Amino acid sequence: SASEFYPTETESGLSHDGSLTHKDIIRLGCLKAVARYLEEKLRKPHGSLANIKSLSSETLLRSVYGNQTATVGFELALQEIETQAALMDAWYEVDGNIDEAVTIARQHFDDEKFEEGHEYLLKLSRAVFTSLHKGSYSSARTFTGRFLLTMQDFYSHSNWVEMGRRGILKELGLVPAHSAPFLQDVAAPFQPTCTDCTHCSDPLLFSDDCISNVEMFFLTSGYFYYPWDYDRPTKPNGKCSHGADVDRSHRFP
Repeated sequence: SASEFYPTETESGLSHDGSLTHKDIIRLGCLKAVARYLEEKLRKPHGSLANIKSLSSETLLRSVYGNQTATVGFELALQEIETQAALMDAWYEVDGNIDEAVTIARQHFDDEKFEEGHEYLLKLSRAVFTSLHKGSYSSARTFTGRFLLTMQDFYSHSNWVEMGRRGILKELGLVPAHSAPFLQDVAAPFQPTCTDCTHCSDPLLFSDDCISNVEMFFLTSGYFYYPWDYDRPTKPNGKCSHGADVDRSHRFP
């Protein structure tokens, strides 16, 4: 296992070391996106809405339309996006043309399934726009939640940041795979990407030698096997594990 792949939210619902959870990031991102749209549409100064103190669905709308503005509809829309994102950790999209293990891994960029994850994001982005064109706004929010969760997992489940990349990957999920140069940086299937860590009795804790034990020159992500995944092949030697108590892959070298 590697500390770089520590989940941002534990089973108790508490974030680790004060880091933001998926839900926190999605809500803040959606609020800022709407705020910047309103700034442009209403010709307000840049940042005048996006940087509101204690930004929320209520403070944003009422700062524009007044204190009597109803905000329930906007809040429910945000919650629908958040809920669909959260369900991605307990659900996977069945695809008869793709192996079940790959289907699950691509939704989270696990098992170094970067091209598959990128293609899945492309599929979701198309579904968002198709739904909008049809006026199916609830479906659009569903696909948006799934898209945002999978996109976040690219950063939280990979070593993108550890490679020294500080900016966002602009082409992620938005251009065809052949136009996505980052895929050329993915580690080869049997290329070692992690060094072993000293075993800890608590699977949610890491020993000191698990700090900076991940490959820094090639893109990689942690392997993740559910406890019931006994029919899956073992993790290749030298590859990273996702980590956490439900990940069985850390039992392999």
